[in-house]
Amino acid sequence: MKKLEIITLFLFILICLGDLIVPYILSIFTPQYSHLKNMMSELGSLQNKVAIIYNAWLIIFGIVFVYFSLYWYCVFIKEYKITALFGMVILILFGIGSGILAGILHIKPGNSASNMASNIHALLLVLGFFGFLFFPVITYSYFKINNHINLLILSKILTVTGILFFILFVISERKVFNNTIIGLSGLWQRLLLVNYYILPVIISLRRLQIIINN
Repeated sequence: MKKLEIITLFLFILICLGDLIVPYILSIFTPQYSHLKNMMSELGSLQNKVAIIYNAWLIIFGIVFVYFSLYWYCVFIKEYKITALFGMVILILFGIGSGILAGILHIKPGNSASNMASNIHALLLVLGFFGFLFFPVITYSYFKINNHINLLILSKILTVTGILFFILFVISERKVFNNTIIGLSGLWQRLLLVNYYILPVIISLRRLQIIINN
């Protein structure tokens, strides 16, 4: 059981890092791709050479997130029910919306069916990202009860920056912001993801430390 928990935590940390690193590696084979301007999901467009690889990665990413959500629930449910329940829901929503279904509903321009898939893809992406905005909030009570003041302050800061990056990410696609810093969708998406992953990765690292020391 201890080994399984260590593997789960390591896997989750690696998948979060991979979500930022994999697009950089795959973009090498997509010369016109810009990390500042283009969203990561555009690598999954079927017109790209790396589409199959990236879409497969998204599905794997989503499965790991859903698996980790169940682990999260089991760890916190006895003492921190709100943190456990809402944390699990947020992680599942993000894993399915921004991972599994995003990998399945890839973009293929040229027909109405694919445009519908693109619209569903965009909706699920926004829902997944919106849900994760509340992750720092559900950790407030956990950090407060355990007297983790520094992490409590960090979670509040991440809540504010998360809202800011989310708004910028959502409005960045509007034509009025073309050729402006606000129009850099890729930049805001990546900053938003970094913002999201900081807390769960820190909690995972602390959990790993506890397990290894015991």
